[in-house]
Amino acid sequence: MPWFSAAACDLKSNAERKPQILSDMELSSACLGPGRTNNCEVELDVPSKCITSTCGSTCPIVFYLHGAGGSNNGFKFGSDVHDYGYIGVYPQGENGWNTGPKDTNNCDWDEFDCNEDPDEGDFIADIIADVKSLGDMSGNVYIIGISNGGALAHRLAVNAGDSLPIKGIVAVVTQLLDSPPRSGPGVLNYNYPKAKGNNPGSKVSVLNVMGVADDLIPYEGGYSDVFEGETKFQLMSAMKSMTAWAEHNECSSFTNKNVDTDMGDRTAKFYTWSCSDKSIIVEHYALEGVGHGAGEAEIEGIAVEFDLAADFIDRCENNSDEPNTNTCKSKGWYSYLKNKYCVGRVNKKGKFPRFWKIKEGTKKEVLNMECQKKNCKKIECCDKGLPRKCTNTGNEGLVKGGFTQEMCGNKWTLLPYQDRKNIACAGKNGEICRKRDCCER
Repeated sequence: MPWFSAAACDLKSNAERKPQILSDMELSSACLGPGRTNNCEVELDVPSKCITSTCGSTCPIVFYLHGAGGSNNGFKFGSDVHDYGYIGVYPQGENGWNTGPKDTNNCDWDEFDCNEDPDEGDFIADIIADVKSLGDMSGNVYIIGISNGGALAHRLAVNAGDSLPIKGIVAVVTQLLDSPPRSGPGVLNYNYPKAKGNNPGSKVSVLNVMGVADDLIPYEGGYSDVFEGETKFQLMSAMKSMTAWAEHNECSSFTNKNVDTDMGDRTAKFYTWSCSDKSIIVEHYALEGVGHGAGEAEIEGIAVEFDLAADFIDRCENNSDEPNTNTCKSKGWYSYLKNKYCVGRVNKKGKFPRFWKIKEGTKKEVLNMECQKKNCKKIECCDKGLPRKCTNTGNEGLVKGGFTQEMCGNKWTLLPYQDRKNIACAGKNGEICRKRDCCER
């Protein structure tokens, strides 16, 4: 294992929501490849907790791929890599990703020797090499892709190997292509596992989320308008796609169950395959009555973007398809704990009302808090909030300084502090203070 001195260390951390521009670094060659324009950019988001004293990192390296016509600019606000403890990579595609026919391409889709159009496999491989050259980087690589980005995630996983050392993908609202076997420039351009014949790629864990009512990328497969009239491009059905991944990963039978969602018909079917290698996870969610916006859904209170993806990555990192049952995660994902589990009044009696709130810490820290027993108690994952009174609660909840003269309005006067600190809130069962609690005429 190489050792990097502090003086030679190129791996730097950055503040949350202020990623570095990897493609501007002297060591980077990713944006110099064929088909790349001045639009090419790769953002690198490195939490301080992900850098060791020897200029290395064991944190997962997670790529976030936007959809067609999308941008990499939003991921720094929504990926939450500083909470999860991941190194985030946000590349910008050339008007999307070159995974099928595009009117901006110069070559036909079957001109594999083309050096004028974007070679996406080579692009991502170069980025991985650039990131790993920053220091002693041993973290696993994951790809999260949405729509056109999901199509690229599938393709990258098909071509996984030495240059694309991918451990897992999350592909949202798209499945594998059924034909053609290859498309686009380069050699990392196979479209489904069996297309590689006797030279299959590495095993890769797969999480796929799709809307059954998607009219852009049909759940049952076939032609899509995204192929711009080229009928040789056909999609597998979602289940055929998952079967292809299951066979590639040497997984056999699957089980399924109904789960709740907040979109469409409010229900989804969750499929999970049994794999001989327990470090491999193959899962699929089919959201009933949901279209191409399935990535915006919550499943069992867990946001697909990107809490569900993070749960998948964490299980891959633990080399287990089973969640840990004696941590707060067993009660639900962070958004569920915050908005549904750690809520409600703590005390029915007593002068000052108190309400549950989620424990302090990052998302990952809270979810990994260990409980005494398998069935976590609420106090192990939630804290009892401050007593609600006029000096710390406003008309919408807890607020520094409490109720203000502005909240009292023009016809009421805020009570003196000494009075307010002894007045309990009475609005919404004590959750908020009312004007008549903290003000006088």
